[in-house]
Amino acid sequence: MKETTARRGQTGMRLAIGLSAAAPLLLIGAPSVAADPATDGPAEGQYIVTISDGQSQVWTITPSCGHTAPDGHFVGYGCSAISNSYNGWNEEARPPAWSFGPVAGTEICPDGTKTSVNEQTYSFNPVALTGTITVSRWAGCADDGGLPASQLPPQRTFTMKKI
Repeated sequence: MKETTARRGQTGMRLAIGLSAAAPLLLIGAPSVAADPATDGPAEGQYIVTISDGQSQVWTITPSCGHTAPDGHFVGYGCSAISNSYNGWNEEARPPAWSFGPVAGTEICPDGTKTSVNEQTYSFNPVALTGTITVSRWAGCADDGGLPASQLPPQRTFTMKKI
């Protein structure tokens, strides 16, 4: 009987030592959960945004909802602040639509001249890094070989690439 008790004690001790050795490894892996762009938004940084009409812009994206983790880094979730160096606007996009606007911008007329756009809305897919721009009010291109202000231009598409 004593021998069985001694074996149990040794087995219990080995198990305790093994678990205490593995515990730090489990803790190290815990914070490394990957972010989900569909719900957390695109990764923080600068993006070149290439629009289907040939224009390009640089967006700076930062998480704007979240908290500071114990190690001091910002953990974002649920929305992103987007600033545009081309048009100078700052907006916030949130899931699930990941859209923002209306913002001011420009549209290129058929003859290559630019016309002002007073209201355009951006929506994008933070996983595929693609999106659309929809214009709801603009000056028109009637004098430049295109649509009058009463007819809205078609949606434009864009791609985003982290730089």
